[in-house]
Amino acid sequence: MLHGEFWGSKRARPTNTTYPITSHTHRPHSPACLTHPPPAPPAVAPLHIQVVACPVNTVGTDLATNDCTPAPGFHGVTTATATAPYYATNTVNGADVQACASQVGCDTDTANTCTTGPDVTKLKCDALEAGYSGDGDGMVTGE
Repeated sequence: MLHGEFWGSKRARPTNTTYPITSHTHRPHSPACLTHPPPAPPAVAPLHIQVVACPVNTVGTDLATNDCTPAPGFHGVTTATATAPYYATNTVNGADVQACASQVGCDTDTANTCTTGPDVTKLKCDALEAGYSGDGDGMVTGE
């Protein structure tokens, strides 16, 4: 075979033409090309994950650990997200936990202690106003 010839062809390539370098160790366009597996993809560098602290008014390790919980007196469920600022509260991206509010009918709130049960947005009540009662979750109800 002459220099610059294609396999299976009598037509020769010009010898003064530059061709791209291939990953093959044999002549390009040989029948062996069909049996060689493609070269392995390059190694992927490990992802760099930036540690983001728990949002304001939450306590925990960091967002990646997914253990950020509301600080005493606040309510909301905080989770890590892939979109800046990298957290959501109650599924709203970038929303912060909210302070628990005083209840109508409560004379004295329990400091920094939210109610439990179905409604966790209110402060527990230490002393009720006249005409009101409380339940086991700390919620005030009218009589």
